[in-house]
Amino acid sequence: MIKRRLFVLFLLMLLSVGILSGIASVSLGAVTPSELVAKPSSAFTALGRLPVWQWTATRLKLAAGQRQIGDVYIGKNRLLKLPESADNTVFASARRQITALAGRTSAPLTVAVVPDAALLYESELSALISLPPERQMLEQFYNSLPAAVSGVNLLTALSEVREENIFYRTDEHWTSLGAYYGYAAIGKQMGLTVEPKEDFTIRYIEHEALGGLYRKAQYGGHFSESVDFYQPSDGMLETEVTVYQNGGEKTTTYTELYRTEYLDTPDFPAAFLGPEAERITVRVPTNTTGRRLLLIGDQNAHIAAQFLIRHYDEITILPTSALTGEPDMADYQQVLILTGCAALQHEFQGKDSI
Repeated sequence: MIKRRLFVLFLLMLLSVGILSGIASVSLGAVTPSELVAKPSSAFTALGRLPVWQWTATRLKLAAGQRQIGDVYIGKNRLLKLPESADNTVFASARRQITALAGRTSAPLTVAVVPDAALLYESELSALISLPPERQMLEQFYNSLPAAVSGVNLLTALSEVREENIFYRTDEHWTSLGAYYGYAAIGKQMGLTVEPKEDFTIRYIEHEALGGLYRKAQYGGHFSESVDFYQPSDGMLETEVTVYQNGGEKTTTYTELYRTEYLDTPDFPAAFLGPEAERITVRVPTNTTGRRLLLIGDQNAHIAAQFLIRHYDEITILPTSALTGEPDMADYQQVLILTGCAALQHEFQGKDSI
């Protein structure tokens, strides 16, 4: 009897999915169900996909015409994280702390904030969704920086190339291509000789995993991802990468910038230098620039490091949380703060006293 009931429930679930496919095609206009929801190959997969019941729950919401799942919006071409509500006190706190950091070093300090992708692809959002005034707050933030700090408005630079694949479709971080355009704008401000794209050999890697926004929205849809590694055309750089955790203890040492073991996981942006750590140092023994860079930021900074390392003998990478402390800034020729807007807001939300 129990087996029969379970079998009937299973048939009803399959029937409901089939019926909802027709409903979804009506409720969502020209976008067909095959474009909206990718069918799972099994109840669970090894690559971080969701169980069938969660997938079905998302399909129910789509059938009802709901395209916002939590803080993730299901667009036609990508998943978009909707920016958190914020006010100018967050950016004012960040500005005060950055000003304090600039007073502790004689090295030139540059700040660049990676905007939320939703600002670049606002036209894909429903007219009923109103984004916070992040664009205006970023402009005010840059305009209020002290003379000792250089600001690079990446929203302007990335808006010019928004039709290219500059953000992942299922994750909130920029792609290698987006990081290249960011590097070009930042490098120009920092006085670097920006390497043209033609000087890199691009290694395209297709992978099965979908990113953090997929996990949050319980939706993968027809979006596919690829990770691009930009390698110098004149040969791979010889690198020494050291990761420090647990109060400065050396935990890992490896010889490549890329951690391919993360590619088939929802955290695939960590394929660039691994996940965030207390401190990561990247050395290039063959470089003879005589310069060291202190890079403070989130995973976006990790992705951009593949371009920046061409210009320094060593880069030290600290997480965005280091901005609220007193990082060691001695012996660096340049300092770059490169972090996503969401990470910056997370660190300074409710910290008006900083």
